[in-house]
Amino acid sequence: MLLHAFLHAFNGWLAQERTSIAEPYWRIEPDPLRRRADTNQILIGVGAWGSRQQAVEHPGVCLNNKGLAERFGVAADPSTVTEMVLNPPPELAAHWRAVWGKGTDLGRRLGELTLVIEDASPDSVLALLFWLAVMNGVAVESFGQPEVARWVAAVRRWELTGMVADNPHTSWAALLAALSHSHFAPLPSEKGRSYDFAGAWREALQFTTALLLQDIAPEAVPEMWELEAYRRAAALLRNEEQNYLRSLPRSTCLQLLVPMAGPEPRKDVLVDAYLTVETWPSGARKLFARLDRSHSPTQQGFAVMGVYRPDPRMAGAGDDMVVSVNPLTGINLLDLWRELERLENERWADQRPTGNARPIASYPAGTGYTQPWWDDHGRHTLLAAPRRLPDGRLGSRLTWPDVVNALWRVYSPLRRLRVEDALHAGSPIPIEACARKAYRHDDGDGTTKFLLGMRWLPNAALSGALFDLPSVQRYLAALIARQDEQQPIKVEDLPVPDEFNVLPLHGGFAILHDQGVLVFDDWRTERLRLPQLAEEFERVFQTLGTGRDVARALDALFEERTSGRKPRPTAAVLGDLATLRSRLTEAGYQYQPGSHWADVRAFRAALETRWCVGDAIKNLHTRVSQLEDAIRTASTLETQRLTYILSTIGLPFVISNSLTGFLKPWLVGSQLPPGPREVWAPTLFYFGVALILIALIHIALKRWLLSARKRRQKVARSA
Repeated sequence: MLLHAFLHAFNGWLAQERTSIAEPYWRIEPDPLRRRADTNQILIGVGAWGSRQQAVEHPGVCLNNKGLAERFGVAADPSTVTEMVLNPPPELAAHWRAVWGKGTDLGRRLGELTLVIEDASPDSVLALLFWLAVMNGVAVESFGQPEVARWVAAVRRWELTGMVADNPHTSWAALLAALSHSHFAPLPSEKGRSYDFAGAWREALQFTTALLLQDIAPEAVPEMWELEAYRRAAALLRNEEQNYLRSLPRSTCLQLLVPMAGPEPRKDVLVDAYLTVETWPSGARKLFARLDRSHSPTQQGFAVMGVYRPDPRMAGAGDDMVVSVNPLTGINLLDLWRELERLENERWADQRPTGNARPIASYPAGTGYTQPWWDDHGRHTLLAAPRRLPDGRLGSRLTWPDVVNALWRVYSPLRRLRVEDALHAGSPIPIEACARKAYRHDDGDGTTKFLLGMRWLPNAALSGALFDLPSVQRYLAALIARQDEQQPIKVEDLPVPDEFNVLPLHGGFAILHDQGVLVFDDWRTERLRLPQLAEEFERVFQTLGTGRDVARALDALFEERTSGRKPRPTAAVLGDLATLRSRLTEAGYQYQPGSHWADVRAFRAALETRWCVGDAIKNLHTRVSQLEDAIRTASTLETQRLTYILSTIGLPFVISNSLTGFLKPWLVGSQLPPGPREVWAPTLFYFGVALILIALIHIALKRWLLSARKRRQKVARSA
């Protein structure tokens, strides 16, 4: 049978209306820990072979390339399951033919099988398709034809490097990965969450079969909008690219110095790392990360990728925490693997299970632990968390932050950097041991700022361009703001770029943070003017302290005015405000920039901006003026109220008193003998006249106000 004839027959079986890879036609069982294939079972990518002495027998079919060499005595394990299918050991090929049987109808035989799978990867899908073709009489030699061999090469490249030849959007492997993973998103069910593995395999096989039938190159898939599987795959891949781009602001991106694979001493390579939390399975995220030259600071793509999957279903599966590298960079994560194993032993406290140790290349046979960190067959290009133990416990006691901090601790670009403490004499020290000089302003709030001075010791192994890396700059800013100088700086302690400024200077640069400043002499053509910079730092700090004192004094005055207690005399308060204003003015003159060097003055301006000193002093002047205006206004209103009282009440009584004195002889009468009239008559006259005058003044004022209002309204209407 020719390959095209088989593909037509298989495609027809897939296209039947009632045909589904789900029950009852073809059963799918996801079981990555399955070791043995029973009758009518096909294990794809899972299963164990054992050794020649203790072979694991498979009554069914096991399509797993891992461990094949040891079981059958071949030179090495095939790189992919697809290559294993096309070139199996003779003993294994004979077993497959016996299991499949002769003259069996394809559709009926497929309906009897159960697939036990780990995923729906391109290698697994193509391996099953080619295995079925071989079992149905397709000559193995036909797979050597160029139009078919390129598919084997594409799978090999995907499995070994996780990369595609050129554009992910024209790559069958990338499109298939996106298509398959769309079925692995959690779906609601009565028993909890489940994954549609059956749907993933059905669609993956339909898509791959359609491309093979049309002789399409796997790395140059054209637009095939008439094919439903392609339409979905293309849309899903674009969506995965968008999800990757949207994940960047919420992910941790670091620059690391990672050793290349090979014998010691190994050369370090500067790479970008992308560490993210994945709540929705993605089949092509690593592609976009590794090919992203726009968002990676080194413009080489993210060579290191870490993924944490918090889905409870993934806990203990080995894929919940994974760190991998782009194999094309030539680096590996051997040091990280050692650190993770050390941390596991520390967390388990000599209680880590060792029974039935999982065989990995990093531990001699028969040694190691039941569930160690996976080492990718000793290549250390992919590290995966330990799986769940046989008793149900999790195999790892590390959290995702533990893994991220271990990565930074082992591969930090500054891990071996030694500097000279420019503020304190002494021998070269590790950069984290550089002491901070504290400036404290303890009059009230205990304001503290820190100053660090460092001088780089030129080292041929480290380039000065190291200090331009975002992660290095964030680490230097963390040295300023750290709470405990005895504790190492963790990834979560690294400030975000908005929390500090980087200012180039003659002979170095400065990191300006809200908590202080780090000045670094990196041995450029000019020496750093550290004394002048330190002087400007202190001037700005003193200005800031004066501002804090004035602000507290203003707060106290405001509280005094609003407390309800008997206020002090207005003149005393205005005197205090005049004193505060003079302090602000004096500070502006006393602590003005003292250097004529352009870079020092730029440092001063940047520091004032970072600490908002200029705005603070300006706002304090405004507050003083506003409080002065408020006090003067209150005093003026008090005076006007007194004047009003005197003019509307006191004046009528004065006039009435004068009239009463003038008319008293007439009111009392000179012909009458002394008696009560001499008292009450002047009194009644006095109060009567005063009240009449008060009433007349109020009526006159009211009429004047009404007349003035009408004049204003008339002017407003005419305007």
